Amino acid sequence: MKYLLSMLAVCAGIAGEPPRIDAGFAWSMAERAVAAGPRHSGSEGALRSALWMARELKRFPRFSTRIVEFTEKTPAGEVTFRNLVAEIPGRSAKFAVVGAHYDTKYLPEAAPEFAGANDGGSGVAALLAMIRAVDQMKEPPPLGIRFVFFDGEECRVRYGRDDGLHGSRREAQLLEEAGKLRDCRAMILLDMVGDRELSITFPKNSDPELKQLALEEAEKQGKRSRFTDYPGNILDDDLPFQARGIPALNFIDFSYGPDNGWWHTSADTLDKLSPQSLKTVADVALALIWRLGGEPAH
Repeated sequence: MKYLLSMLAVCAGIAGEPPRIDAGFAWSMAERAVAAGPRHSGSEGALRSALWMARELKRFPRFSTRIVEFTEKTPAGEVTFRNLVAEIPGRSAKFAVVGAHYDTKYLPEAAPEFAGANDGGSGVAALLAMIRAVDQMKEPPPLGIRFVFFDGEECRVRYGRDDGLHGSRREAQLLEEAGKLRDCRAMILLDMVGDRELSITFPKNSDPELKQLALEEAEKQGKRSRFTDYPGNILDDDLPFQARGIPALNFIDFSYGPDNGWWHTSADTLDKLSPQSLKTVADVALALIWRLGGEPAH
């Protein structure tokens, strides 16, 4: 009997370990994301990107997937947005939202061919690699996980009610309308996570307890030096969830190039990224989700 209990304990420990992503697969997804070219919301590139991701998601049978299409007013007129959602149930009724945006900034004059390798592409690649890693597990995750690829994060003119954060606002609104806010343990955002000189800068307006848990997991993985604090707040896709009382943590490298000089420029290209950076962030984010399944964030 003692032997049986011991073996069950060992199996439980193995089942409780968070998965690690395949860096090579993540890199191939980054290449595919960038190959779509400019993909500002409402463009043909955005549609191509959404359809490509939808095809990729069908490769993971344990996930239920869907496209959420909606139209909203913007400074450019009525625009059709498409969020992609991939969900897997967990051992708990609680769940976490893990998000990244796939649209790129519209830069018709400064960078008309802007393909957003880091700002858009890296988050997409990390999420797809995380989904693949979770799908390959034999056991369900400790929490349900709702991966969301947001459209419309970038604003056309200036962030406001009708400009920017379209996809994340819609997802947060749908959670509220479905009465699921109470069951949402956290919102974890991955934005600009591929920089080869990785320096994740947690914004000041991120949840402090989630940040502490993430730093502890980074320390365990020997990656603590890649994570630091940003001195101010950052306006990003986590805000609509925070506004509804959901604790959120934004993994963002806002030190991209000298003085963040590659951000929103034609210099945001694949050669500035690395597979290992994608793996570092995705592995810590997955470990954080597993941690949330066994320990409250508040």
